[in-house]
Amino acid sequence: MAVSELYRSLVGDPSWLGGALHVAPDEIASFADFVAFIRLWRLRRLVAHVHYEMRLYRTDEEALQRAYFSGIVGHTTGVAAPEAAYLVDIGAPFSSVAELGRIMLAGAIGERLSSRFGSEWWANEEARAHAATLASMSNVDDVVGQFGYSVLDWRPVLRQIRTRLIGEMSGYGGPNITTRAGTRKV
Repeated sequence: MAVSELYRSLVGDPSWLGGALHVAPDEIASFADFVAFIRLWRLRRLVAHVHYEMRLYRTDEEALQRAYFSGIVGHTTGVAAPEAAYLVDIGAPFSSVAELGRIMLAGAIGERLSSRFGSEWWANEEARAHAATLASMSNVDDVVGQFGYSVLDWRPVLRQIRTRLIGEMSGYGGPNITTRAGTRKV
């Protein structure tokens, strides 16, 4: 599942957009930024779901559950969440924890493949075979152990998002920053 998540994340990779999909060069940066913002929002939403689920099973009061959901998810993502969404957003108990783990593992795999095979690892047959080997492993601990770690790490995912938003391809964090107050030098 984590390798599937890794391949899904390629949709925001500028080299993949240009190399595999042949997106026009002048459209790559803005699209990659958009995808990175969506990815960040989804990650924050999952963290909010974990916080909500920790409260969910403490009370049977439906009105309180709705209010918790709306408040926690809305504040964490910065986007208002309707109370009624608590009925559909939460699947199996603590499924958000499993999804966060999958995303963190995909980030670690992506970082390892990039460091070993280069940023265009997806075009390298050996890298794809290595990813398939990791996908066939029976559990997360085996994959994490291949990297020399004992636990999952959230930093690779956030580094990937940060690179997209303030890296070379992005319009954010360059020599000029435009805000509502005007443009200023950094």
